[in-house]
Amino acid sequence: MRARLLLVPLTGILFLGAGLVVAVGQPPVTPAPLPPTVIPAAPAYLPPSVIGRPGGPITPVSATKPAVPIERFEKNLRSFPAETVQCVQSTRTAAAWLVRRNQSDGRFLGGLNPALARPLEGLNDLNQAYACWGVCRAAKFTGDDKLAACGAQAVLTLLTLTKVDSGDANCRTPILESAKCNRVGLAAILILCIHDLPAPDLKLIAEGEKLAVFLKKQLRTDGSVQYSDGAEPASKADPDGTNFYPGLCFQALLASDRAKSEPWKRDALIAGMKHYREWFKSHAHPALAGSMLPAACEQYLRTKTATVAEFACEMADHLCGCQYTAGETRELRTIGGFRIPGQTEPGSDGAALAEALACATTLAAQVPDATRYGKYRSAGVAALGFARGLQFTEDSTAHFEKSFRAQYLLGGVCGSHTNGNVRADQTALLALAQIRFLESGAEKSE
Repeated sequence: MRARLLLVPLTGILFLGAGLVVAVGQPPVTPAPLPPTVIPAAPAYLPPSVIGRPGGPITPVSATKPAVPIERFEKNLRSFPAETVQCVQSTRTAAAWLVRRNQSDGRFLGGLNPALARPLEGLNDLNQAYACWGVCRAAKFTGDDKLAACGAQAVLTLLTLTKVDSGDANCRTPILESAKCNRVGLAAILILCIHDLPAPDLKLIAEGEKLAVFLKKQLRTDGSVQYSDGAEPASKADPDGTNFYPGLCFQALLASDRAKSEPWKRDALIAGMKHYREWFKSHAHPALAGSMLPAACEQYLRTKTATVAEFACEMADHLCGCQYTAGETRELRTIGGFRIPGQTEPGSDGAALAEALACATTLAAQVPDATRYGKYRSAGVAALGFARGLQFTEDSTAHFEKSFRAQYLLGGVCGSHTNGNVRADQTALLALAQIRFLESGAEKSE
């Protein structure tokens, strides 16, 4: 996927180690403070250790916590295949890395050049949104109170990057223009963050619905999504954007509809699947398949619409055709990665495509289609294995100073085998993909 989607300067003063301070440029826009009605009381799952952070006093955690998804794995890891065990362990370390990168203002250190011990510049707020999304989903999956506290705080921080529309009190709009940080992408991921929290506050859900109203205004009668600002067609203003933002928009609308079902959301999904299936026939792209597949698969599981299942399989088959396999490459480290137009080598952003294949595996099991199930599962396992190969471990960081390695590297994910910069968004993509795999039904042996 395109690195430029996540590009804009980091802000503030960053401490990278003993005696090392790096000043980074100020942001182009100062986020507006949230009104008191938006800032909810801290939810009950926050631990006592976070008293004093924004959100006010909290309710003590119940002595008996409900079961969480990760427990069924960690109670007896040996009963699962090796790739599943690796996913569980890798997800834990990725989530821990993201929490360590979270700062007192709720924002994440977006990226780091380990060789220079310097933060990466040029990362925009989509980088922050992806990091938040990874933490929120990991919090729900693991039941970890620290992750839940971090995710809730990061969501509140992201909400300051939006404002209530002056002409519509029921609409919340991202502040920055899409040229600096795509507004549809930011609004969509923020909605997904809210609904992936373990127990989102009702006020947060209400703000998510206001963001959904913003997305509603971007929908066109032909089923497409206007993801750029102004009257110019989105396909001309940002030709590659159609591969990312419409899929995120539909994923967000599905999450919103689970919380508050409304006819317009369902109508948008029906029209959108029809429009983008036709678009995909002549503009097939792995990134489009990666962002649209999760929405298409969930839409099929809800409605059992045959044409939606066909569209999902067309996209999944395309992804399989873009994947490096053992039979076509002598370079073992590329196996499982994806050929993406414009990229000279496979990168960690392919984790989003692995997540899409996990969704397709679930769909194939429900259709049912045993042949496609095996095909998609094998491709997804290989894709996750490739992405995990870009995650920093004890072995791959042995040449770094011990405390620096533990604080800044372990669990983080770099861009590719020739790009060692570790980034919050790419680390989050791996966590998101692995959790999706672990909940897909594909985590069991074939």
